[in-house]
Amino acid sequence: MQIFKNKKILNIITFICILLIGEFVLTITLEPTSYANYFNHDIKVIEETDADVNMIFVGASRVYRSFVPGIFEEKLGMDTVINAGSSSQSISGSYYQLKELLNKFEPSYVVLGVTGDALWGEYYTQANLIVSDRLHGYNRLSYVFDVFKPEDYPYFFLNSYRFRNNLS
Repeated sequence: MQIFKNKKILNIITFICILLIGEFVLTITLEPTSYANYFNHDIKVIEETDADVNMIFVGASRVYRSFVPGIFEEKLGMDTVINAGSSSQSISGSYYQLKELLNKFEPSYVVLGVTGDALWGEYYTQANLIVSDRLHGYNRLSYVFDVFKPEDYPYFFLNSYRFRNNLS
């Protein structure tokens, strides 16, 4: 009994599988370790330990570089403080980052850092990619279609395209 009566369909399925495997291998080969890897790991550890998150910071680089969670935990007697700031984080990026964190934690305080770039609505593809690396599931997909320009979709859907300059 022949599973595929039409060899054309089998060839198309085989070709798609080879492309997907190639994309997977290229992504593993080219993708560097980023701050998002560490951030996602830390959030996972906080979730697994069921820690009480008291405060969350979101915003651009001034938030990311200025607020040290350990100091707030020590001086204010808080259990866990999360700094979810990132370079050039837009207001949209802060919104989606906070939305994701509020689905996981119930903080007493949230601090939103707003910079001039955020107020003028500057668009930075790299800044949007940094935030998208920290998001998951439907929240990430909503962020991509809400924030990214259509010409930037390949960065999101093809990691090998995003890290193509790492071939050297």
